[in-house]
Amino acid sequence: MPLPIVHPYKIRLNITPGLIAILLVLLSPHLSKAQNYKLIKAKDSVNQKASALLRQAFSDKSLSPVFGKSFICGPSLWSALSAGKGNGAIAGTDANFHIQQPDGSLQTRPGKIIQNITEADKLWLRLIRQHSVVLLSAPTKAELVMYASLLAPEIHEPIYIVTLGRNRYLIHIDFRNYSILFLEKLNH
Repeated sequence: MPLPIVHPYKIRLNITPGLIAILLVLLSPHLSKAQNYKLIKAKDSVNQKASALLRQAFSDKSLSPVFGKSFICGPSLWSALSAGKGNGAIAGTDANFHIQQPDGSLQTRPGKIIQNITEADKLWLRLIRQHSVVLLSAPTKAELVMYASLLAPEIHEPIYIVTLGRNRYLIHIDFRNYSILFLEKLNH
């Protein structure tokens, strides 16, 4: 049975016990610290391996190379996926992101925690279909600030921006086990 976790400032989740540890590391109640994020660099070998596994996920058309037990589908990506028609529902655990607005108010936006490879691959195929060219790049400062505002001001590499046609996605990979932590669509 999922345990309800209420994070007072940022996110309200219903999660299974296996997700508690990773979410406690990722979530921070300090919204104002997003501008002062800290990017912790990984060794070149870690970034190279993560990049190779991500490229393999594109060529295999499956997230298997980078799928652990779960990952978070961010609110912009979930909104875009939810708006799609005829592609079947993607199951997962609801995650509500409470995003601070410039006026100080909080806006609640839904996301999902994807907890199995079948659902992860459904999501992945919806992103990569009809794209033969994949560009991987490092995130800009603005993209890192946006990401820090969603989860935590301390960000460990590897983290990438994936460009597919006109769409850009932020993908954060866990440096310890090379599994995807977070996937979000950027509004560029």
